Amino acid sequence: MLKKFLHLILFTALAIEVFVALSKTWWFFELFTHYAVYYAVLGTLFGFLALAQKHFKTALIWAAMVSMNLALFMPYLNAPQPATTEGSTPKILSQNFYYENTNIDQFVTLVQEENPDIIIVVEAGEFWKTAKEKLRRDYPYLHLSHITGVHGTLIASRIPGSFHEVPLGIQTGLVFTPDDLSYQVLGVHPDAPLTPSWAADRNAQFDEIARLAHTSNVPLIVMGDFNTTPWSPYFSQLLEDSGLVDARLGFGLVPTWQAHNPLFWLPIDHALVSPSLQVQDFKTTQSIDSDHLGILLTFSL
Repeated sequence: MLKKFLHLILFTALAIEVFVALSKTWWFFELFTHYAVYYAVLGTLFGFLALAQKHFKTALIWAAMVSMNLALFMPYLNAPQPATTEGSTPKILSQNFYYENTNIDQFVTLVQEENPDIIIVVEAGEFWKTAKEKLRRDYPYLHLSHITGVHGTLIASRIPGSFHEVPLGIQTGLVFTPDDLSYQVLGVHPDAPLTPSWAADRNAQFDEIARLAHTSNVPLIVMGDFNTTPWSPYFSQLLEDSGLVDARLGFGLVPTWQAHNPLFWLPIDHALVSPSLQVQDFKTTQSIDSDHLGILLTFSL
């Protein structure tokens, strides 16, 4: 019975690896790409179990699958190169607030503790039309997108600057440009790829982000909830097409979603930066009444 069970598990794992390999052929297959870490952990456990049962060929198959998944996320575990610091090091906080959340005081406390220079809030619902005033004293430069709710975006800054909204497929992004024109910040929240049309919309939004990265005449920072992990082929395509760098590299996996359920953590909130910017730090914040942890990016020009 145990032997049949292990064969079933191995067959399932091989099928998943096939789905991952074909992930750009069907939106549903792409959903399997996000769990590379879990595949590596479970594959290691079943590989040792196969060794204990002296099923050496099976153990080799497990080892090969573990190696393929390790190759995907090991770059995020490598220690970052020490970054030289010259001049200012702005800090940006990006938080998926959850559009039904109304606990602004908890968020204000988080902001006071982290003391960022710029704040990005995605899933900024109708509530933020009045709640934004709680931030205005310390962050006088503030703008809420004309769309609110799941795709609403708010950016607040203590650095003087201006705002404008840009089309991203069927959604919009919000851009903040400091008065000194030294960089731009784009807040985004692409669609969750849970249906064929939503997956296509998200990928079209990725294409628009790449286009904006090439048309911007200053270094660009893109932050928000991307609704994808780094191991999706569409995320890799976004990095390739945009020329932007994943700020998470070298700082660990930094999971952000399913904030209250660590067994199913996934890194789907991201910061992408132009190569001319140096990432000084990338980490998550403490949990608030949201299913996402916030992310903090510290960078230098």
